[in-house]
Amino acid sequence: MKLDYQDYRPSILFINGDYWGIHNIREKFNEHYVFYHHGVNKDNLDIIEIAKGVSGNNGDLVAYNEMINFLSTNNMANATNYEYIKSIVDIDEYIDYQIAQIYAANGDWPGSNMKLWRERVAGSKWRWMIYDLDFTFGGNAQGLATTNTLAQATATNGPEAESLWSTLMLRKL
Repeated sequence: MKLDYQDYRPSILFINGDYWGIHNIREKFNEHYVFYHHGVNKDNLDIIEIAKGVSGNNGDLVAYNEMINFLSTNNMANATNYEYIKSIVDIDEYIDYQIAQIYAANGDWPGSNMKLWRERVAGSKWRWMIYDLDFTFGGNAQGLATTNTLAQATATNGPEAESLWSTLMLRKL
């Protein structure tokens, strides 16, 4: 799948000589990750995090809010509208992201644990970062094999995390 993901390696951790177990040393999803993996300057980058709300980890929310407003107010069955979204969203990557989250039955998503980024240049597209999959494949009561995660990902009424804003894009596309 064409998604940004974090490299890691296991490490045995000792603190003051006491064994604390096996921990993972993991890349951090931030402006440095995007620079080292994609060559994008941190001063020319928007990274958006969705975690029970929407915030800009790097850059701002202007372009993100414009995209969400466009999706909210336009019919994607109209070819012109859909072509516009395709010009600002890496649709194939977005599809891969949705497939991975839905198939894995992520019980801590879509209202949380979502990051996307874009370079602030003409022609750049929003791309997705997949992370924090602790509640997948039965990791909690909302992420079981019997959970209808497609319904969860397109819900218009549900738990606080699955509110209208967190499922808007998939429902509209």
